Amino acid sequence: MDPFGQLKRVITRTYDYDFVDCIASSTEIPAHVSHSNGEVSTQSKGTTRSGFDCNGIFFDDKELHLARDLARESRRSRHNVFPVEHFSPPCDSPCLLWPLKSSGSTMRNGMMPCSLFLSTLDILVDIFTSGNLAPYRLVMSLDFQILFVALKGHDKMKKCEKRTIAGGNINHDQSSFRCSTTVFHNSELLPVVDKACKNKMLYSKTYPMKYEGENFQIPGPYLIYPLMKDKEYTGGCMLKIL
Repeated sequence: MDPFGQLKRVITRTYDYDFVDCIASSTEIPAHVSHSNGEVSTQSKGTTRSGFDCNGIFFDDKELHLARDLARESRRSRHNVFPVEHFSPPCDSPCLLWPLKSSGSTMRNGMMPCSLFLSTLDILVDIFTSGNLAPYRLVMSLDFQILFVALKGHDKMKKCEKRTIAGGNINHDQSSFRCSTTVFHNSELLPVVDKACKNKMLYSKTYPMKYEGENFQIPGPYLIYPLMKDKEYTGGCMLKIL
């Protein structure tokens, strides 16, 4: 599936640890979806959201306001490291930096990602309890006005793009897939897609995992999620997430 939760393809891993496409099959078309140009569509409308896109990771304005409030509260204690003052690009004047933990929501082409979004204070506090800082920084003025979000590298920071994304339909591939002698019906795949979307929120989960290898017929980038017939995954075939 793609970052919006749209099912695309299924792949299988060979004995040589390569991945090959499974064969698309019209074995089953679920009754709860509708046809549209060879694809099926399940309605997943959402509201328009504004925020910043950092290489496909989307930070909603609502999430940023929560982070700003937490930064302001943290500033009152001299024992806290963050927020820290910053005096160089991309800031044109002295600013404050506050680390952000990705919610896992991703977006592409200005569309709404999977409709699973966590923006609670507990998630932001977890930045400090986990001990691992993601490379994302909320950049604020010295009086805590939100300026932008930046991606922090070893020796410089890059501004993330301000974006407004709109909700839309989720258009799943209608096919079932045959991997050798095993057929995965479309109705079996959609719950796995939903679970994969939820797991994107959790740092403790290994999958979905970024796929690195040769390209398939459908353009990447890809994520992969393990798939087994008639059971929860413990290994086996992979559901390709584009």
